[in-house]
Amino acid sequence: MVSARASRRARMDEEAAYYPDPNDILLDMGASLISDGDLDGAYEIYQQVQSAGGGFGVHGTLGLAEIHLVRGEQEQADALLGRMRRDPALDAEHCLSAGEGFELRGDLASAERWLNRGAAMLTDDELAEVDDPDAPFSVAAMLLGSRREVRRQLGREPDLLDERASEYLGTPLERLQYANQMLDDLIEEEHYAGSLSEPKAPPRNAPCPCGSGLKSKKCCARPA
Repeated sequence: MVSARASRRARMDEEAAYYPDPNDILLDMGASLISDGDLDGAYEIYQQVQSAGGGFGVHGTLGLAEIHLVRGEQEQADALLGRMRRDPALDAEHCLSAGEGFELRGDLASAERWLNRGAAMLTDDELAEVDDPDAPFSVAAMLLGSRREVRRQLGREPDLLDERASEYLGTPLERLQYANQMLDDLIEEEHYAGSLSEPKAPPRNAPCPCGSGLKSKKCCARPA
């Protein structure tokens, strides 16, 4: 396990050289370690990110809470989530991450609370992006889509925000596959129309169109 962690850290250091802020890479590394079952390694990384403060710090706090939930340590997780809710740097993207995490765990009530909090934080400009066909991967579009799906599973009557939500249906994985297909369609349309000499690069936090399941910034959009 130690050698595997050392190898991952070496790859992380190599990738961090491409980006001005290594916390972005650290967050992806933490998620990868959780998937591999190395909770201690992930905890160490999320603590480092948390210490950075600001928006990244909130993501680090959420990562630590997730590890406690995996370990069945509800009290510690609740304390961290409470800290996260009180953090002045909390924004809609953090709420989206928390909401989707709880949805994946099957805790739809908690998912709905976080997604409602995130929806309440959206500005008018961000809400306008939901209606923009050129911004299908905006935080607002993904948040409202996730919120509508969670509310649907809970048997809620559609509200005004649900009616504005994009067609992100099904589980988070199914919505990722849907988003990949949307991006493929957009690129194909741009090629066919000849509006661009080459396809538009997807946002760095959008799913990569190659279908790998990774974020664009960690896959085909990674600097050579």
